Amino acid sequence: MFIEEFKRKTGADIVVVPFKGGGDAMANFLSGSVPVVFLGLGNVLPYIEPGKALVLASDGDKRSPIIPDVSTVKETNRDIELMRAYFVLVAPAKTPPEAIATLHRAIAEVDKDQDFVQKQLVFRGLDPALSSPQEPAEFLSRDRVIAEKIVKASGRQPP
Repeated sequence: MFIEEFKRKTGADIVVVPFKGGGDAMANFLSGSVPVVFLGLGNVLPYIEPGKALVLASDGDKRSPIIPDVSTVKETNRDIELMRAYFVLVAPAKTPPEAIATLHRAIAEVDKDQDFVQKQLVFRGLDPALSSPQEPAEFLSRDRVIAEKIVKASGRQPP
């Protein structure tokens, strides 16, 4: 979705090549099969320092502490609506509320360990944000609205 919005707003002549995942996309980038990729920072990190990849922009609301000199897409073009990738911990729909609350408290304790957060999340290209158990549904709902606008504007049809 982001690529379609990027193409529409910037006029970039980019052909979308779907890959099964970030590793597959990165392998094709490194082999020269594709000249540019839009990937999560975690996929690209090992290739920045040796000079095999150059990060042109990031998709965060703020600059990444790992690559603080790299502008965000919003800094370069405030008119682009972004859909963020996010990871959520899920449980079966009928999980008792007490179990969800217990799990949430345990995760909140881990989130307080800044050494763990920095080493295991931030320095792997993730931007951790502890939320309520209800908040991911709100993110998904908001992103669906953005995705629908982008798909309609692109003229593409879902598969």
